[in-house]
Amino acid sequence: MKRNLLIIEDDEIKLQNIVSFLEKKYEYFNIDIAKSYISGLKKINTNDYELILLDMSMPTYDKNSTEQGGIWEKFAGKRILSEIKRKRKNVKVIVVTMYDKFGEGNSADSLDNIHKELSDNFPDFYLGKVFYSAKILAWGDDLELLLNKFISDNNGQHTHN
Repeated sequence: MKRNLLIIEDDEIKLQNIVSFLEKKYEYFNIDIAKSYISGLKKINTNDYELILLDMSMPTYDKNSTEQGGIWEKFAGKRILSEIKRKRKNVKVIVVTMYDKFGEGNSADSLDNIHKELSDNFPDFYLGKVFYSAKILAWGDDLELLLNKFISDNNGQHTHN
């Protein structure tokens, strides 16, 4: 049985690489896509997903030929996690980000600190983080470890190639 997976990601190249990775390695997922904070929340509220691959920073609204996507939110992913918790959605989440630092100056925070905060605040459904880099292919190994843990924890049929 396939599991429903939502990817919330606004960067087209990163999105294509993640989808390609999933399609090559896993037949286990039905993949759906959202490209902003608002479209991600709408999909979460109107569909049942078992897993979300969540970007941390994204625009408020989807971008198109006439719209730039509204305000850029560096912690939109945290806000989505808070909504999942508030609405008691039964879904697991893996954060996939291409930033290892968020913010600037004294208010900057490292990905490791964000990971600890998310682990502490959302222990029931936050599975971990993946640092994505198109130049370093290790992100795929990190994602694979978390996906395999999700699959084994959910007693699914693992169709890993």
